[in-house]
Order: sequence, then structure tokens, then C-alpha cells
Amino acid sequence: MTDKRVKIMREVAAILCGVAFVAGLSFGGLYVFRADFYGTVEVELTPVAELYPVSPTAVAITGYDTESGPFLIPRLRNADECTGWRIESGAAEIAQSDGELRIPLRPGDHDYVAKPLGCVLGEPAVDALRFNLFFGEVESFGVQNLSREQYQVNFQNVPMALGKPLPFSRWVPDVEAAFPEEAAQAREALIDAGFDSSASTREKIEFLVAFVRRHMPSAAPPSYLNNLSPWRVFLEGKLKGAGNFCRQWSLVYGYLANLIGIPSRNVFTGGAMDNVDLGSHAFSESYIREQAGWAFVDPTTEIAYVTNAAGRLLSGAELYTAIITRTSSALTARALVENGYKSVPFAAVGKALKQFMRRNSFLIYIGSHDGRYQMQGSGAARYVQQLYRFLFQPQQYFGFAHFVSFSWIRSAAFFTCIVAAFFAFIFSIAAIVRGSRR
Repeated sequence: MTDKRVKIMREVAAILCGVAFVAGLSFGGLYVFRADFYGTVEVELTPVAELYPVSPTAVAITGYDTESGPFLIPRLRNADECTGWRIESGAAEIAQSDGELRIPLRPGDHDYVAKPLGCVLGEPAVDALRFNLFFGEVESFGVQNLSREQYQVNFQNVPMALGKPLPFSRWVPDVEAAFPEEAAQAREALIDAGFDSSASTREKIEFLVAFVRRHMPSAAPPSYLNNLSPWRVFLEGKLKGAGNFCRQWSLVYGYLANLIGIPSRNVFTGGAMDNVDLGSHAFSESYIREQAGWAFVDPTTEIAYVTNAAGRLLSGAELYTAIITRTSSALTARALVENGYKSVPFAAVGKALKQFMRRNSFLIYIGSHDGRYQMQGSGAARYVQQLYRFLFQPQQYFGFAHFVSFSWIRSAAFFTCIVAAFFAFIFSIAAIVRGSRR
């Protein structure tokens, strides 16, 4: 082989080594410091209908279009016969359109009523679509990492219907397989505390909320709790007096609920306005098989569940919608009051929740595992599992939010690093072998 060819091969190998180094550095940066990329690579924007299924006979939003004007144009299911729309905001008519529904994008926070012309909406029928539209420039949504103008729709009686709900396996961890010895300890502790396996689902939820709050003291949690399993988090509070906030209470409640057969997941709130972080709150949702839907559960405020006038348990999304549309006064909360459960007006116990559920907030649905807490194994196996989740399982799913996400960067950076390193190795070996034969 000529000197020129060997030199070229070495240069190619050097370039590929550089590519591998840059890709590895990028991947390492994302993996180790991924909080810095929170709004772009660690989350997956998810339509509400993928988080909660919607009846196929109901009128529903299936998507949105925008056009100059500007207008927001909802694509509606079960509204094909409508010949037009009358749009009202407050007591005034602001627009009337033929054909598709067009909502003016006016800066600020506005309530709208869209009344159909020439049709009946959905089954059961609704007389109008009522929702809130928050519209603003990108600069007013600081920490959400927006790259374009944003609109956010908070609806009252018109659900989203996009795609299929995410599979149950994404929400509910197999806590028995993950921590078999701890699961046995937890079951024994629940039985010793008076758990009744024959009780109704609502009664079981009440029992677990009281159990968690009775044994886990309220105080700033120490950072080492982040490296413990849910049951060990519980024991640190019960046996050693370690402090707990909403995240720990929600985590342990979800673990125990899944353990006794009530599928449960964690949900966070989030939001920002004018570069001010509005703070976050963690609560839980439990799947109620009797009504085929999720129910809001909040150990922090000692609310076991919230019901509407018909007695149906509300999900976190439904409670959020009621709060931001100012209709939560009609709701009832089942809460721990003076050492026992009572059904009280939600307004009497839900004031703190309203601070975290605002019109420009969003909901963050945690996947089948909560970060570092619910992970199998230890040592190298734990890091391998953490790596797998980082590459293939977004940690959070965002609902009620429209902003930019680049979740594909995680796996792209990793595989670029692997491929570049492989070819760099091959070219380097080839260059060395050819050079030694020369």
C-alpha cells in the first residue's frame, strides 16, 4: 500500500474518531445532564385522548389547523352536518363562519362558546362547544422551551380524540417482579394496619391515602430518597422520620395501590408564564374498573377522590378542566377531615390545588416507572435499565401543552456514537495492519 493511501486511511480514522468523540460527548451530556434538555428530549407530547380514551359517539376534537388571520381551526369528529358556527366570547358575538369552525387567535386568555348551525352535535347531544383559549408569543412561555407562537386549549365539554390510548403497561409497573421481598413486607404491613381485601375500590383508596399520610411525616425530603425503592422510601419516613413532600406521598401511594390490584400512575403539574416557573405538584391517578376510567387521588391534600354531581369519580384532567373553567364549586371531595373521611365541597379542601392548576399549566403523566425509584436490580443492571429507558421510553408524557420536543435525539446521539466508534475502530485496525506490512 502506498504512503498516500495509508495516510488517507489514517486521516479517515482520525475523522471518525472525532465523530465518535463528539457523538459520545453529546450523548453523555444528554444522559448525565438531561435536566438541561428537559423540554426537548426527555418528554413526549401526547394528545389527551392517548392518555384517556374517548367514546366514539361523542363530538370531539381530532386535531388543529392554523392559518393567517390568525385563526385556530379545530377538526371535529361527529360534526360533519354542521353548516356553520356562531362564536361568542362573554355575552358578545365575535364571529360567524360558514363551514368549518374558525376561532380568532386573540392574545390573552379568553373563554369561547361555539354554537353549531344546522346540526346536532354528538351522542349524547350537546348544544355548544365551550372551551378556553390561551394564546401568546413564545417569549411569554419561558421555561417551556417554545420555538414558535403557542396556543393552548382548555376545553370544558369537548374532549380530544387522537389516536389510541397508550397501553396499560406504560403506566403500571410490575411491582411484584421488581421488588418481591419488599412487596411481601408491604402486604404484611397493610394487613397489620387493617386492610380489607373485600372492600370496594373507593374504600381501598381511602385506606391507602390514610395509611401513607399517617406513617410518612411532612418535611423537606432528604436527597438520598431519590435512590431508594418506593417501599424503602416509606420505611425511611415511618422508621427514621425522613421528611416527605407530594412526590414521595404520590410515589408510595401508587406503589401500594398497584400492589393490591388498583392500577395507578403518577401525574405532575407544570407551567410557566413570563419566565416565571409556576411550580409543580405531584398527585396520583387510579384506574377504577367499575367506571372504566382514571380517578384523581391526592395524598398531599388528603383527598381520596373527587366526584361530580352524578357521583362519578373525576380524573386529574377533568378536575384540572373544572378548575380552570371555574366550575369546580359543583364538585365534592372525599377527604380526611378530623381523623376521618367526610364528603365535603371541593372548594373547602382544594384551594392549594388551584395554585398549581392554572390555565397556562400542563399535566405531566409519568410512564410505567417513576424515574429512579421503581427500577429493578442494582449496580450495573440498574444502569443498563436506566440507559434503556433513557433511549426508548420517554420519562414523561405531556398533556394540555403545545410546544417543541425532540425526543428522538436521545437514541440518535447514542447510535451515532456506536456506529462512528465501530467504523473508527475498523479503519484504525486496517491502517495499522497495512502500515505494518509496508
